[in-house]
Amino acid sequence: MTTFSSEQLHDQNYFNDPFPIWEQMRHEHPIFHDTIDNRWLITRYDDAAEVFRNHAIYSAKPYSRFGDVIGQTMVQMDGKDHDIRRSIVAPVMVGKRLENDYQPLIDGVIDRLLEKLPTNGTFDAMKSITSPLPLKV
Repeated sequence: MTTFSSEQLHDQNYFNDPFPIWEQMRHEHPIFHDTIDNRWLITRYDDAAEVFRNHAIYSAKPYSRFGDVIGQTMVQMDGKDHDIRRSIVAPVMVGKRLENDYQPLIDGVIDRLLEKLPTNGTFDAMKSITSPLPLKV
């Protein structure tokens, strides 16, 4: 077993290709405490499913990089607080409604990202499309 550290989650190699790091974590440290961001990372499905199901033991509240700036979002909420907000947004975030209302917006964002790409040569899809897309949508 090799030594694994939080620094590996914050260096350029991770941002260039995170998959080998996550594979290593899954095998060697399936539940890992990132001391730099003070967060726990869960890398296996069964472990993550247990965390999402068991709100009495596990909480999303303590971790948020942006909490001090934008306040608490649904991702950081548990139990009734989360359920109430989810019941409000869920009807408009599924199926045809989501597709009809948001697809043109998403398509426009993707088009603008694609327009910025070089027409010859190569580009970094992660840096140019995958990372900015969720933030822009």
